[in-house]
Amino acid sequence: MNNIQEEKRKFNRFIVNPQDLVTAHSQTRAGFLQIALEKNMLGDPYVKNALAFKTMAAGTLGANELLYKSSVRPFMLTAAGLSGRMLLLRK
Repeated sequence: MNNIQEEKRKFNRFIVNPQDLVTAHSQTRAGFLQIALEKNMLGDPYVKNALAFKTMAAGTLGANELLYKSSVRPFMLTAAGLSGRMLLLRK
């Protein structure tokens, strides 16, 4: 056996035929479900913050009133796209 064939055998020891490259439907579904649950878990705090902000903002008469509520300020900065890390660096 020449050197190239030996390298191919080492590299392809797990791939013997084309079916080895096919992912079963159940495995694909399980992978998508796992990713969806992970994204849901990561997004939960943002949803909770948004609902808290909505509750706080519901008692105001207009947007100008939000500028003077200190309890709403962090939510407004987040909604404007400023990250918590950036806000910590400013202090």
